[in-house]
Amino acid sequence: MESSNFVMLFKMPMQDRITYINKILEILGCPADIIIKISSYRKDWIPQELCQNPKSLNDKKAWIVCVQGSKTDDKITAENFIPIREVRIASAKMSGDNLVLWVETGRYLSCDDYQAFQDELRNKVKVLPPNKHSFVAQDVPELRSAKPVDTTKCGDDIEAWNTIVAAVADLEVYRNAVFYRVLGIKKDESYIITNERKASDEPQRVYTLTANETYELQIHYSLPPKQFDLCNTNVEISGHDWFTVFGDCSIQDRVGNCSLPLKSRLPFEEYPKDKTVNLPVSVSTSNVIGPHVNLPILIINEKWYRKVGRKKGSLFSLIVAGSVFFISQMFLSSPALSFAAATMSTLAVIVVTALVDRIKG
Repeated sequence: MESSNFVMLFKMPMQDRITYINKILEILGCPADIIIKISSYRKDWIPQELCQNPKSLNDKKAWIVCVQGSKTDDKITAENFIPIREVRIASAKMSGDNLVLWVETGRYLSCDDYQAFQDELRNKVKVLPPNKHSFVAQDVPELRSAKPVDTTKCGDDIEAWNTIVAAVADLEVYRNAVFYRVLGIKKDESYIITNERKASDEPQRVYTLTANETYELQIHYSLPPKQFDLCNTNVEISGHDWFTVFGDCSIQDRVGNCSLPLKSRLPFEEYPKDKTVNLPVSVSTSNVIGPHVNLPILIINEKWYRKVGRKKGSLFSLIVAGSVFFISQMFLSSPALSFAAATMSTLAVIVVTALVDRIKG
């Protein structure tokens, strides 16, 4: 974009705002380059001009900021501001009295001094939460106290994410939270890049996977000291009817990684045609919260030469069975061999039929 100014999207997770609590976890846990719907903003909490022209936000760079709030005698105070992640606003629209946003996840935000960030924010943004019309700030000038992490430098991305997690974990509403993020889906040691899809009303970026091929789902987790007693929490990857996930991801230490083989379960013909399916990743314990991440996946048919290679054993057997059938036909007219030839011919037909079904699948 030509201007360095950007949008700031504030979220204030509090005990009575479970949607916001979960949304911050989801934003932390999503891989880069997918599009998620963030919880709506009521019109009382956004600038009035956005109610008339929400599309002015489309395609703008934005920062998502977590606001640490406290409540005393019905008065809410903002105590701290934690920059979380850079996003691109993929779509913005009004739905009744609510502004609904879809954002494309980008880089995490690196901040070495949260007090300096708060001071700079109060100096450069006129109206801040919890004031009305302040939870979406427009034309925010460049800030020096925080910046998107340089993903070309090895380890910077993980360090920035761990720093954000440590800050968010100090909030009381996240006392029973486990923190993990889906790094992405790998094939042959390389991460798959998502593709934009315009087949639905909502903007989408999807992973395109080939039926019957095996991939690896990569997950990184980190438990700050306050949450260390939540070890032995399982991260649940629900393949439903679409995928087989081999193994499981169990958080058994303060920091770790999981790599889980993933393969489509059904023949290509049984998947919804040209529609995405979701692979949900969430925690499986009811008294613990964690990111709920939906990975949008489009299944495509495997290339014909891969299918031939995968089923070469069945093809060889089909050739043998077919040869037996044709040879047996030659001896049907022989009185001495007709019974044996008829039996072999019938068995060959049965075998050929079974092999053809297997190859089609």
